[in-house]
Amino acid sequence: MKKRDSGQVVSPTNHFAFTPMLPGAAVGTVEYRSMTESVRRSNPLVEYVEARAVDVDPAGQRVEVELAPLVSFRGDQRVKAEKKRSWIPYDRLVVACGVRVNDEIVPGAAEHCYRLKECDDAVKLRRAVGSRFETAARMIGKDGLDKERRRQLLTFVVVGGGPTGVELAGELSDYLRDVCRNFPKLDPSEPRIVLIHAGQELLQQFEPPQRKECLRVMDELGVEVELGTRVDRVDADHLTLRRPKGDKGEKVEDLPYGVAVWCAGTAPQPFMETFLSRLPAAAAAGRFVAVDDWLRVRLDYDDDDKKGHGEKIARGSILALGDCARMASKETDLLPQTAQVAAQQGAYAARFLNRNYDASTPPLARDDLYDDRFFEKFYLYEIRKARVAPTFNFLNLGILAYLGAGKALAEVKFGDNVPLGAYIGSAGYLLWKSVYLTKQVATRNRVLVTFDWLKAALFGRDITRL
Repeated sequence: MKKRDSGQVVSPTNHFAFTPMLPGAAVGTVEYRSMTESVRRSNPLVEYVEARAVDVDPAGQRVEVELAPLVSFRGDQRVKAEKKRSWIPYDRLVVACGVRVNDEIVPGAAEHCYRLKECDDAVKLRRAVGSRFETAARMIGKDGLDKERRRQLLTFVVVGGGPTGVELAGELSDYLRDVCRNFPKLDPSEPRIVLIHAGQELLQQFEPPQRKECLRVMDELGVEVELGTRVDRVDADHLTLRRPKGDKGEKVEDLPYGVAVWCAGTAPQPFMETFLSRLPAAAAAGRFVAVDDWLRVRLDYDDDDKKGHGEKIARGSILALGDCARMASKETDLLPQTAQVAAQQGAYAARFLNRNYDASTPPLARDDLYDDRFFEKFYLYEIRKARVAPTFNFLNLGILAYLGAGKALAEVKFGDNVPLGAYIGSAGYLLWKSVYLTKQVATRNRVLVTFDWLKAALFGRDITRL
């Protein structure tokens, strides 16, 4: 955002995080602080409000937020302030609240499974994995029931065979090789990783040859892959699985576990229910916000007038992007829920707002705003040919996934129809590392992540629990 504009960022987390590296942060391959950057430091031109959006008044152009309660101290006692709410007015609103883990579809999953969506999730999972090893170490040398209990404690279950689930399984396999050196009396055969996926193939975003390679590497690393298997219920110490049984239907079995991580599916954030109730015409598939080709929230004024909604909402006053949005013109060809899409949409929305396009269709740059800015107007109108706002078009550059043991999959593209190559194993791993390093928020993050990788390679992963 340019200096002449004023902007506010409302978020309950005061930092940006490179979420594709959360599996590595969960096992100590990288430190979570290395891949996070403060919102205030990353863009000093905007004002940051640590709060959660809870309601919106589209006609009045204002958002209600619940301020994050701050913690203070009285002597040695922590005192948490009461939650407060306030309204923030806006001229343009950008909704980019993403999605949450959909762990409510299976009974017990929300209560007993870990997630991997935010840095806090990675910290909790890292502590849980370490504590299971410490608990199992106290039972070393004992037989009978204690041996079975150790095997249960050291069973790590990952539910979901997408990129997050596969990368976490790969990182866990690397972690097990490191941590077993620090527990020499522990039987190396007792720790196990189980990857459960309801589909018939892992990483369905990739081409068939890469999917087969993924399954081969998982088997080589000792990861037990359960395909075509659904989780019926999650209890405190076991999962109830429904596995295929040839032509005889299905069989139900219990799988004891020590740590279970839910990486299967996503759901809208709670704010989206309120948002869509205020703008029912903007609902797409009942869960997402429908936007036009310029990422403006779709508003059906005729329907609103018939329903007697009263005041009209300013056209173009609300934009939406990322996982919470769906382009109305691409309902049969949905964009993937990846950081790559969100990053491109974020850059597009910033250009759209900085150029102050009007509310027409297609949007036009406002001539009156450029009367005293000749060179900027010449660049926009004559060089970029952008007096009429270009539509958003996603440029697919490919997809990456780490498999473990220094192997990765990489499909490089320039758009959907121009494949540039597929890399497997060490070549894919080098490409995966270079891309993930480049995509860090700041130079500081690139330096810290590089040192974390070097530290893990030379000294192994840090197994301390703080």
